Amino acid sequence: MSVLLRHRIRIAPDIKTHASFTDIITSAQPIIWRGTDVQIEVGLFNGGALLTDISDIASLYLEIHDSTRSGPPLVQKTILAANLTTNLTAEDWAGGTDAKTHALFTLAYLETQFSMAGFATTQQKQTFWLVIHAVTKDSPARRITWGGCEIQVEEDGAQNDLAVVPLSAPTFRISSGDLQLYNKTTGKYQPIWFEGPDGQEQLKWGAGQS
Repeated sequence: MSVLLRHRIRIAPDIKTHASFTDIITSAQPIIWRGTDVQIEVGLFNGGALLTDISDIASLYLEIHDSTRSGPPLVQKTILAANLTTNLTAEDWAGGTDAKTHALFTLAYLETQFSMAGFATTQQKQTFWLVIHAVTKDSPARRITWGGCEIQVEEDGAQNDLAVVPLSAPTFRISSGDLQLYNKTTGKYQPIWFEGPDGQEQLKWGAGQS
């Protein structure tokens, strides 16, 4: 039933290679519809072998960047050590179920509502960059890139005028990974975010954008 709840991508980044990984489910480059719920299932490999002990990882990250790979990520997800599967076996991973992974990242539909500005009009697709990296428990901590790949997002045209996603005249939007609210006085969108440690958060906002 899980395949009906979210689109699945299953990847096996290998720390020993710079080769792009593919979606194991489709044996092809990962591709999703724009504005859809997605889960990305990760098994960590080392030289072609599944790691059966990842207990030295403090946190695992998934990031999606635009094709330039520069600037802040459009999406960043973090799974801490307590929520990683540290005793995954090769047999578990080979079973191919979403319950048998080192890590399972979920992206809500608003997080995959990427800007499609500049896409090829004949294909309606944009290419982004997905990377998996980790921080270890060592002192000082080591930062390790496990691997990356290109991921395509295709405009489906669905839901773009329904209440569940931004409307034709929305009062909010996601731009470059930031939540922006519409200012009816200026007719511009203003980025809004929180800053500060736990219990001392402050609401901040930036200059309006067209």
